[in-house]
Amino acid sequence: TSASAKDLLAMITDQLSPGVVLKLHSSSDPFDYVVPNGFPTFLAGFGSDAPYLAGVGKPILVGPGSLAVAHTPSEHISFTDLHDGVEGYQNIAAILRTMSHE
Repeated sequence: TSASAKDLLAMITDQLSPGVVLKLHSSSDPFDYVVPNGFPTFLAGFGSDAPYLAGVGKPILVGPGSLAVAHTPSEHISFTDLHDGVEGYQNIAAILRTMSHE
């Protein structure tokens, strides 16, 4: 499950030692991304620019490889994931092309 940014901040603040000050620079509540057909979904906690761009369009967050190693010093993907990623992006482009002609 997920919690609102306000609820998470309250839980964290309650655990701070006396005299510790928490400065929050940015936050966003959980939200749903658009999931193209055929793509798996899962709940994950991470930062993204998507909440700030919600007024621009519907957010899609996809990419090959594992979120467990994404943007880490050991980030890598297998050749199979790379191949599947290319196929996935081609499928998304075809879906968007179809949508733009409707």
